[in-house]
Amino acid sequence: MPTKPLLAHYFAAACWLLPLAASSQTPEKHYYGPDSTKDYYLAIRPLAPIKGVVVLLTSSQTPEPVLLETRLHSAAYLNSLLMVYASVFELVPDSGTVSRINRLINHIATDFSADTSRFVLGGQVFAGNIALRYTELAYEQPQKFPIKPKAVFTVGSFVDLPELYAWCGREIRKNYYRGNVGDAQYLLNYFQKQALDAAALKRLTPFDHTDTLGHERWLTGLPVRLYYDGDPFWEVQSRHNSLYDNPVAGGSELITHLLQAGNQDAALLLSKQPGYRPNGVRNPSSISIVDETECIQWITGIFNILNPALPQNWKSPYIFPLPESWTLERTAFPPSFSPNSPYKGFEEIHFPPGWGQANTEDYWTVSYLFRLEGRQAMDAAKLQDFLKAYFQGLIADNTRRRQIPKEKLVPVNPTLTKARTEKGDLETYTGMISSFDYMAQVPMQFYCRIHLKPGGDSFTPLLIEISPKRFDHPIWQKMEATTEQFQCGTGQAN
Repeated sequence: MPTKPLLAHYFAAACWLLPLAASSQTPEKHYYGPDSTKDYYLAIRPLAPIKGVVVLLTSSQTPEPVLLETRLHSAAYLNSLLMVYASVFELVPDSGTVSRINRLINHIATDFSADTSRFVLGGQVFAGNIALRYTELAYEQPQKFPIKPKAVFTVGSFVDLPELYAWCGREIRKNYYRGNVGDAQYLLNYFQKQALDAAALKRLTPFDHTDTLGHERWLTGLPVRLYYDGDPFWEVQSRHNSLYDNPVAGGSELITHLLQAGNQDAALLLSKQPGYRPNGVRNPSSISIVDETECIQWITGIFNILNPALPQNWKSPYIFPLPESWTLERTAFPPSFSPNSPYKGFEEIHFPPGWGQANTEDYWTVSYLFRLEGRQAMDAAKLQDFLKAYFQGLIADNTRRRQIPKEKLVPVNPTLTKARTEKGDLETYTGMISSFDYMAQVPMQFYCRIHLKPGGDSFTPLLIEISPKRFDHPIWQKMEATTEQFQCGTGQAN
């Protein structure tokens, strides 16, 4: 069993650094108080003018490590959202913590001329209950707050503080997993120092499961999301903690209360992947459990923000159906990892549910739509160059983040031939891509099919399907079924 408390692991230095999408995504350090070691936040400006602000709070660490653990800022960058990371350096939403957040928000609004009606507040672990309670108070006493958050979310958080107090006692009595025992002792010492007993925590908590409808009544009119690790039973095996000792229990109860109160925008989200710290340590409270693209799409939907990679009043002149249970991502092209591409436009990517899960039938299967500006004359050689540049950049970006030794890498080598032109295509190409699987850290061969579609003089649609499965595998039938339904010039995208 580990000998260090989780709090020690939580603040440990990570072993890799997430490169930001471009030099313009370099975090800006802004000070909002006299203490230069604590009174600052990191802000990442978006590609286009700011149309909303996302503030993610942590508890007792400086904000720099958050950049190692999530790509929320990269997704926000492409969607007109200013991303802010800050620490409150406290574990409960007392008056001092609330005042600190007020100063932080006022400074962000002033420095970035940000619309105070377009803020979303989030919090990780202990800062999650702080974000929730701050939001409740902002709606209960709006005259005392600079913002009323349009939405709030938490990551791996205990939302019921009296229950957290009880959890500490249970973990100490159980005395099994030393990390949890250390955390429990740390928290009880903190509560004692702050003169916070169970009754005091009941006044501070955003939620108390023993109340019919308590402080959470102020959340019934806005979107609320609680993110948790999707494998809560891991704690049963590794830490001997049942669901009673897991923060997801209180989170699910809070969401149930909100749903019962009529809030249909309240959701409990379990991650598709287990949570890990950047150093590879399994941790269910890691921000990595948040699907960054999906989260930012949720926020842009709240603010009704159109992706700035597209013209201001652009409506999709194509139909490209998304297979059931697949996920969609749209980003500007060229991507951050291939900034020197001669092509401009945007890409739409379709991911099957098992894309990132080894030993699944759809591992590494992807369907792309590249909508390139202008009429592009393509042949096998140009398409090979296109694929090589794209995947070389993608792999280089991910191998840097994972600190994969260079000697493991293999060159990207696409080989394409012109095939029989399929219905609806201008030209069809098939072939192979010799590449590197940065997730498993082994060489990989992809089968590839490319459909060059008619788009007129203003743009060129390029549909690219890749999979390590042979062309006779059923996964290709699923991709081809949606490709056959592609229509350019009519309808709107999903």
